[in-house]
Amino acid sequence: MCELISGLTLATALQGVGLAASVVGPMMQAQQASATAQVQARAYEQQRDQQQILRAVEEQRTRRDMAREVRRQASQFAVRGVETDSPTAIYLGQTAAEEMVFAAQSVRQGAMAEATELTNEARLTRARGQMALTKGMFSAAGNLLTGAPKVWPELLA
Repeated sequence: MCELISGLTLATALQGVGLAASVVGPMMQAQQASATAQVQARAYEQQRDQQQILRAVEEQRTRRDMAREVRRQASQFAVRGVETDSPTAIYLGQTAAEEMVFAAQSVRQGAMAEATELTNEARLTRARGQMALTKGMFSAAGNLLTGAPKVWPELLA
């Protein structure tokens, strides 16, 4: 009889350990998923910051290249004997300036679009981490509520 009680106690203890594992496991997994999401979100933000720096440099280079082209065009006019205040030279200068502004704006808009995309990706990743955490907590609670009566049948009484 003593062995039967001892066996039941051992079985109950093992059920309790199983229940604890079924509760703790989802919570730990959820915490890990949340931590991973946070790290990934920070990586997206760092990538966004680096892209913004690179795009700023690209915009400066675009403006510099366009200004160089305007100077080259002006020197060609001078070589050909065209006055820099002639209507043709003024028109071509204005056109080149408009192109320079357009090219710079294009680079800037691309940078803004990339930054928005990476910011949204970071937010989405954080939200997924939060959802994983919530899901893990509910899963753990469900396991506890499902498993507790098996370990302690008196809860159903």
